Amino acid sequence: MPSFCAAQLRAGVDLPGTETQDLGHRTVEGLDAVGVLQKRALQIASNTGENSGFKPRSSVTETWCSEDLGAVILRIIGTEERGDNQSFAMVNIQRGEPDATLFEIPPNYRVLEKVNKTPARAGSGVIGGVGPWVAEPVSAPSKPSTSE
Repeated sequence: MPSFCAAQLRAGVDLPGTETQDLGHRTVEGLDAVGVLQKRALQIASNTGENSGFKPRSSVTETWCSEDLGAVILRIIGTEERGDNQSFAMVNIQRGEPDATLFEIPPNYRVLEKVNKTPARAGSGVIGGVGPWVAEPVSAPSKPSTSE
């Protein structure tokens, strides 16, 4: 079974028109990360008068993954022609035990026991079906009161 990062960095490499480049190791947010650069050729539909049809574009994705953390910690997605990029990053990564107060039960928390009482009869009927089952009478509970 491949490591977490090997599986993450391999995603999309088999798509037609995809070139993958190994970027090696780099430190990202204080963690060792392994990266890949994927370029994918796309055909984008265009309806701009005389230039309608398909325009070639290149999608570029740079991905950095930390095997130690088991997470993709940086991904930059964009196009070469337009130069527009979007970055998704983990920042201010702090390793260690979480604050124990996050797991404490709040002081005003209380457990309520649910007691199943026989509902008041508001109607009755028979539920049945196809098969060897026996029809059983059921009763529908009355509507809850709206008194406040």
